Amino acid sequence: MEQFHFACPCEVYFGQNCIAKHSHVFQRFGQKAYIITSRFPDKKNLALEDVETALKKEHVLYAVNEEVQLNPSVESLIKIARQVSKFQPDLLISIGGGSAIDTAKCVNILLRYPNLDAYDVLFGKGPHIFGVGAPDDGALPLINVPTTAGTGADMTGISVITRNDIQSKSGTNRRSFGSYSFVDSRYIKGSPTELNHATAVDALCHGIESYLSRHSRDDFMTNMIAETAFQLFGEFKEHLLSNTMTAEDYDKQALHSLLQGMVIINECTGVAHGLGYPLSYYYHVPHGLACGIFEGEYVKIYKDQKRVKRIMDAIGFNTVDEFCSYIQKILAPHIHISVTSSQIEEWTQSFCKTQWRLDRHPYPLTEDMVRDIYYRSLSVFITDASSSTKTSV
Repeated sequence: MEQFHFACPCEVYFGQNCIAKHSHVFQRFGQKAYIITSRFPDKKNLALEDVETALKKEHVLYAVNEEVQLNPSVESLIKIARQVSKFQPDLLISIGGGSAIDTAKCVNILLRYPNLDAYDVLFGKGPHIFGVGAPDDGALPLINVPTTAGTGADMTGISVITRNDIQSKSGTNRRSFGSYSFVDSRYIKGSPTELNHATAVDALCHGIESYLSRHSRDDFMTNMIAETAFQLFGEFKEHLLSNTMTAEDYDKQALHSLLQGMVIINECTGVAHGLGYPLSYYYHVPHGLACGIFEGEYVKIYKDQKRVKRIMDAIGFNTVDEFCSYIQKILAPHIHISVTSSQIEEWTQSFCKTQWRLDRHPYPLTEDMVRDIYYRSLSVFITDASSSTKTSV
């Protein structure tokens, strides 16, 4: 029998109307709850309605904050943390996509250390303050209600936050896990096409990068979950592309995201995620699209193509080129940017300074290889003549 270690600190309720069926969970922690969410200009916030109904049923007083910033900055987290502190809740509830959930997770930690520098707590000296890689037992209980199916934020202890000090996005210390996650596919149905495409690709990238990471090759449990999730993606991928998703497809998409979230708890995102952060920071390209644009060229340079083939087989692609073509069709309607070779050079240098991402790749990844992935992936967006000079792997 294989030996493995698998962590999943967050309890999950999955299925349609799961909040109404399990509303008792919301009164386990006290009588005051603070909801952190985003405004939903294009549709009603069905998840918020369900949560408010549950809180009223369980006689829990609550406040709602809809000021979550897309790709939240540290400064926006500090502002919301101050507002939460004034309310003094017993429970935090996040409702939304990755931005809302990551905001709530970070706010939960900042509440514990109001007199310390937020950057130190979230990114730098945090491990010296409260230990390495363990949840903070003094943090408030947190219930996550994802309304997108892709970020995995409801399962993980890491948040991806915009850092204005380094002009990029960065993962926080692995510090703040949810207590519960309520996953209901009704909340993702009717999402804008761009959002649904971005989050679905993001979840797929989580699985691919984790499956190809240095430590995953001998991780029986994580591999099994990732492979199951890949098969689920394959079952709805054509309907995702043609925008003909059914109720069953949305259930599969929600489960795919949940499973890949479990995968990245135990592994981590890798090369494509790191390459994509500049596109989100400078051009506001949705996170999943920014990662996905590099995934095809990344899997092409991966040495163990037998392992890559297992991914392709599970999803239902005959070749890596077929996979790349599919991803390009998903991304093409949504990305409209212009980049220069000097930007690519800057981003290459910046990426190569993130040693932990290089270390997670199981083979040596050189600066020339990183630069080449950038050039090949962004070739149609490069505007200056010097971009024709490309390195070779």
